Amino acid sequence: MSRKDPRRTLRVPLSAAALDALRAARGRSLADALRRRAEAHAGPVPRPGHPVRRLPLQLPKRLRARIEALADETGRSPEDLLAGIAEAAQGPRD
Repeated sequence: MSRKDPRRTLRVPLSAAALDALRAARGRSLADALRRRAEAHAGPVPRPGHPVRRLPLQLPKRLRARIEALADETGRSPEDLLAGIAEAAQGPRD
């Protein structure tokens, strides 16, 4: 499968706060920012907020395998985990 294959695309539900955090990150696109956050993320993944947009995202093979393994381990979907990682990117909540 090529990277442009629509079967490999995840639609990640993002909250307004997570979108703002990804927009503030350096990079060319929201998807690039989320990919970088997912690669660097370690630790627990919080539950995502109320989604306002679904971001289409394709991951490199190793990262996708890691996210899918974590999803199987936690009983959550890969999309839910990525949305939680995006929530964690915005920092602690008040």
